[in-house]
Amino acid sequence: MPTSGDADAARGPAPPRAAAGDTVDAEQYNKLWHELWGAGLQPGMHFDIGSSAPMLGRLLASGALGPMEGRSWLVPGCGRGYDALTAAEAGATAVGLDLSPAAVADAESHRDKAAPREVAQRVRFVAGDFFAYEDPSGRFDFGYDYTFL
Repeated sequence: MPTSGDADAARGPAPPRAAAGDTVDAEQYNKLWHELWGAGLQPGMHFDIGSSAPMLGRLLASGALGPMEGRSWLVPGCGRGYDALTAAEAGATAVGLDLSPAAVADAESHRDKAAPREVAQRVRFVAGDFFAYEDPSGRFDFGYDYTFL
């Protein structure tokens, strides 16, 4: 069964965790994520490093994936949306998906404050369950996950 781990006043509630082979109650697990974001997770707390994963920026800068213009990305478990914004900065359109509406609100706020308008217009954030989500625009060219699964 997943637990919220140890919490402390400085870091707030800990992210849910489960060991390989654990039987996970999805409803309880999801509740823990809602509680974590609802408690006001701040940049730099737990898994939020305050920016996109450095390796994603290096990968996009390398050109190994080809041009990003006209390409679409799905970033599940997007949290504050850093990785979705990095894809958009490279020219792609991106959907950041997170289970927590509070995470989506934080992602939208971060996008609106940090991204130039032309980048912000290429990113949208959606609150939803990855395992049930169907995007109205259809398929994506890329799915990017660093800490989600």
